[in-house]
Amino acid sequence: MGSSFYTFDEAAKKLSKTRRSVQVYVKKGLLRRVVQDGKPVIPAEDVENLAVDLGAGFPPMNRKTFFQLMARVQKLEQDMSV
Repeated sequence: MGSSFYTFDEAAKKLSKTRRSVQVYVKKGLLRRVVQDGKPVIPAEDVENLAVDLGAGFPPMNRKTFFQLMARVQKLEQDMSV
């Protein structure tokens, strides 16, 4: 399979979702389904854009994570002002 396409299973893994969720995203029009070499695939660009929108690969946002991120942002702001 070319690197410019994901199978449904690869897309599910990239998005940290189930294969069924990927099928729902296709049905809703959030991902495009195309046929490549007789197999249904999804353009990599679609999957990667949706991964960013969904925050896939990022830690779950809870109170602790939020305050850790805020502390990092404040540190970076201080470093930038120096």
